[in-house]
Amino acid sequence: MMTGTNTQLKASIYTLLVLFALFLLLQLLLGGLYMLVSPEALSSPSSLEPLLLITGLSFIAPPLLLPQGRAAFALLRLPRLSRTEAWHCLIASAAILALAFAVDELEFRLFSWLGWELKDEATELILQAIASGKSRLELIPYISLLPAFAEELFFRGAVQSTLERLAPKRPRLVWGLTSVLFALMHLSVLGFVTRSLLGYGFSYLCSRTQSLWPGIALHALNNLIVLYLL
Repeated sequence: MMTGTNTQLKASIYTLLVLFALFLLLQLLLGGLYMLVSPEALSSPSSLEPLLLITGLSFIAPPLLLPQGRAAFALLRLPRLSRTEAWHCLIASAAILALAFAVDELEFRLFSWLGWELKDEATELILQAIASGKSRLELIPYISLLPAFAEELFFRGAVQSTLERLAPKRPRLVWGLTSVLFALMHLSVLGFVTRSLLGYGFSYLCSRTQSLWPGIALHALNNLIVLYLL
C-alpha cells in the first residue's frame, strides 16, 4: 500500500514539474523566435497581441502533449446542474468577483500608503496598446477570452487534477495550492492576493461543477471588466 502511494506521489510530482517545464520551455522558444523576427517587440504596443497569443499557446500545449493532460480536456464538458446548483454557482461567482475587486482596492491602497510604487507589467502593456489607438473591443479576444480558456485548462484542468490525485480528501488544500501557483505565474506582487482569491474561486467552481466552463466564464468576465476599467 505504501509503495503504491509513493509511486503515485512521485508520478504526480513528476507531472507537475513537466507541466511547468513545458510551459517555460515553450515561452522561451516561441518568445525567442518572436524577438528574433521583431527585435523591437518589447518596446512596441503592437507586440501585446502576439505576446499574449504566445503565452496562451504555452498554457494550452502542455496538457495536449502529456498523457495526463486528458483529465484537463475531459473537464471541457458542459456542466449538468440542477436549478438550485446553477443559482448557487451564479451567487458564488458574484461573491468571488465582488470580494476580488474589494481586496484589489485594499491591496492598491496598502501599497500606496506604504509608498511602494509597484507596477503590473501586463497592465502597463495594455495601457500602452490603448494609448496607441487600439480599441478595447479589439483586445477582448487577447485579454479576456484566450487567457481565460488557456489558464483554466492549464491550472484547473491539468494542475488541479494532478494535485487532487495527491490529496483526494483535502479539496481546500488543493484549491489553495492551485490558486497560489496561478497567482505566482503572473509574476507580479501587485495583485497577488487578488489573483489568489480569484484562483481559489475558479478552483471551487471547477470542483463543484466538474467542468472548466463556469471558471472560464467567470475568468473571462473578470478580465473583461478589468479591461474596461483601465
